[in-house]
Amino acid sequence: MKNSVLRWVTLTAACFSATFAGAASADNYPSRPIHFVVPYAAGGGTDIVARKIASELSTVLGQQIVVENRPGASGSIGVMHVVRAKPDGYTMLITHSAPIIQNPLIFKDLAYNPKKDLAPVAELSRGQQVLLVNDTVPVKNLREFTEYAKEKGDTMAFASWGNGTVSHYAGEYLNKIAGLSMIHVPYQGTAPAMQDLLGNQVPASFLDPATVKPQVEAGKLKALAVAGNKRSPALPDTPTFKELGMPEMVPFGGWIGILAPAGTPQEIVDKMSEATVSIVKRAEISAWMNERGYVPTAENAQTLAANIDDESARWKSIFAAVGVEAQ
Repeated sequence: MKNSVLRWVTLTAACFSATFAGAASADNYPSRPIHFVVPYAAGGGTDIVARKIASELSTVLGQQIVVENRPGASGSIGVMHVVRAKPDGYTMLITHSAPIIQNPLIFKDLAYNPKKDLAPVAELSRGQQVLLVNDTVPVKNLREFTEYAKEKGDTMAFASWGNGTVSHYAGEYLNKIAGLSMIHVPYQGTAPAMQDLLGNQVPASFLDPATVKPQVEAGKLKALAVAGNKRSPALPDTPTFKELGMPEMVPFGGWIGILAPAGTPQEIVDKMSEATVSIVKRAEISAWMNERGYVPTAENAQTLAANIDDESARWKSIFAAVGVEAQ
């Protein structure tokens, strides 16, 4: 009896201690620098947004936020780094939606399951993809581009910022609806894809308006059409595919959001979500995003989780249309 009581007291104390420690950890969070992992190369659209939000969050939370670029394998390398991290709120993923939505549908042996291995924190913005060509390509608009690409056949190529990304499948879907046979050339992020586009190693690409705006304004690249319901704030003179008679291209945009390793205390997820949403809602941050072609959304963890479910279903239909067997 005495031993039973002793075990009960010990177990109760341990549970109380663990609960108290967890609460204290959340209350004191963050007490050291946080690492944001971007699964793409530095200089791309996701990286630009990540560094801006990290800077603002550092001020709000009173701790440095370090942005780490871990590109490769269509974002999977960076995602896996976060999945394997300790779920204590000090390592988080800030990513475009592609590794979360597209990768699980197209890669059979993917090493992670977003719904099981990651916890949504906040959605920051919605992006768009713009069809671009090098300034030496002899076309001025979408109609001329499709005619030119048909003439080139499978000697025409387009660059994307990774296998399985919206950039990749925007090109594949354009192939289908316009009767083209462009060859896909994947890169490890927006910046290296744009570098080869500028050098005319590849004549066309789908990239985000934020990154390419300076090159378009300088006349080094030509923006032909934007995938989305509305024109990009960064490229207001560029028509949408919808305006040009291709409404099928509207879905190719995606979001940028923050996710944490599964098992991260809910109090920490909520604290980071609330801080992030409040920052994105600030007028100056919304204006900053709009200027770079991103539509600020400021959605909390619950809404991001719902969006992931909805978009996964939508992309299954898109993949079926281009002949990709979704998982």
